[in-house]
Amino acid sequence: MAGDPREPFQRRLSKLIQERQSWVSHWKELNEYILPRRGRFLGSALKTQAQPNRGEKINQKIIDSEATRSLGILVSGLMSGVTSPARKWFQLRTPDREMMEFGPVKEWLTSVEDSMYEIFAESNFYQVLPYVYEEMAVYGTGAMMQFNDYENVVRFQAFSTGEYCIAQDYTYSVNAIYREAQMTVEQVAKMYGLENCSQSIRDRYSKADYDGWVEIVHLVEPNDSEGGDFWGDDLKTMYGSNRAQDKPWRMVCYEKAGNDGKLLSVGGFDNFPIYCPRWHLEIPNVYGRSPGMNALGDIKQLQDQQKKKGQAIAKMVNPPMVADPAMKNQRMTTLPGDVTFADTSTAGGFKPAYQVQPRLNEFIMDMEDVRRRIQSAFFADVFLAISNMAGIQPRNE
Repeated sequence: MAGDPREPFQRRLSKLIQERQSWVSHWKELNEYILPRRGRFLGSALKTQAQPNRGEKINQKIIDSEATRSLGILVSGLMSGVTSPARKWFQLRTPDREMMEFGPVKEWLTSVEDSMYEIFAESNFYQVLPYVYEEMAVYGTGAMMQFNDYENVVRFQAFSTGEYCIAQDYTYSVNAIYREAQMTVEQVAKMYGLENCSQSIRDRYSKADYDGWVEIVHLVEPNDSEGGDFWGDDLKTMYGSNRAQDKPWRMVCYEKAGNDGKLLSVGGFDNFPIYCPRWHLEIPNVYGRSPGMNALGDIKQLQDQQKKKGQAIAKMVNPPMVADPAMKNQRMTTLPGDVTFADTSTAGGFKPAYQVQPRLNEFIMDMEDVRRRIQSAFFADVFLAISNMAGIQPRNE
């Protein structure tokens, strides 16, 4: 094949990253105050944010976790109210209402519904979906891919903000995703076949460097997008068994840093296998806006209030002290029950520099008002109210 088959995809990836760049600083701030362990910003100035297995403490800016708790209530409410694994939450119908009254049709639709519910329950669908809800509620956009699975029919994987870029068609529906992922040498070799890997990975694998990290680009897009002419005779021969080049959607995987001009794999789909819900889409934006964005100002205010409240209490309990210059080399203490010897016959002595008497009740009332605004932004108050009604009156299902 003439040229590097990765080149058109690298070119489009660069354009999509540039288009996404204005969102990154906002997403990073949401990371710091709500979900510090989410977001993987590969290929950007936030490179350290993308390192796997980051075990260090990264939630230094969270003093009050009200936003994270409210987010948890929102996600739980969506899971129980919209996609509950404990009850049926969708029903299949035909466009023709009269046909729905035909017994065999109703029986067939019911059978398909039951099969879908069973497949969802056997797969990891209900384990992955909360992550999608979290991403959508905090960053405005969620992403999940459906894979075929020989054991459980389907398997799902959620992607985190920053590791992917998306594009949309003329109906403003997402129709392409470019994802930068990190996999170990062993994972790449086992998933794509060592023969399809670059010489660099083959060398690392032969030296038993199984756990070293490799950057992979994974994309799904219409088969007539930029790079649609990348099918050469050798690729058509290689992937001719499933006629990937004839599918309406193509999936391509390759090593980002590979220099062998090879692709790890090429596949095709009859339907777009990516789900990218956006909380609130302002056309023509590609990425959505979220409750987390709406609440960010209140969240930062609450952290500042908690910090200042702690400082006020600390100054009440352990105030700054002043002492007579004559006591400079003497032993002084503020421990309970301990004694500091000072001359109290003059204006000197050992005493607080100033009296701190914060009006804590008013302080706490103002903080509670901020908490309620955060809860309202995440609809936590609504879901809690619905939950409290459960024991009083039946809920509509």
